[in-house]
Amino acid sequence: MSAERREKLVEIVGEYLSCDLTDSSALVVELKDALQVIIDYHQGNVDKAKEMLEYIEAKRPVPWTHPDSGIERVKRQEREYNLKEINYYNKRVRLDVVSEGTEEDWNDFWNNEMQEDPPPFPQRY
Repeated sequence: MSAERREKLVEIVGEYLSCDLTDSSALVVELKDALQVIIDYHQGNVDKAKEMLEYIEAKRPVPWTHPDSGIERVKRQEREYNLKEINYYNKRVRLDVVSEGTEEDWNDFWNNEMQEDPPPFPQRY
């Protein structure tokens, strides 16, 4: 142990001994709590590092947040969102080509889901 660290330790122990408000077990209890704080801090870093490694090794999908929606999505969900958006604009263009859509056209536009299922998303290997 370096002299500087020993000096700090002697000073801390001295503070506990000279304090009238603490009993003799206070140093042991607070030392134990301090060690647990250090363990928890480093365990958190270990857990983060393991999670990052899983992302790098493609064992876990990387979360993605759409800038407009704030909803967390994986890339497959992003693709589905984009396909629905394309479908919406394709329908909108068809209605805009006609000078004025009939009420039936508008109801069909707003109430129908995508007619086709999107193609499957390629899997990573």
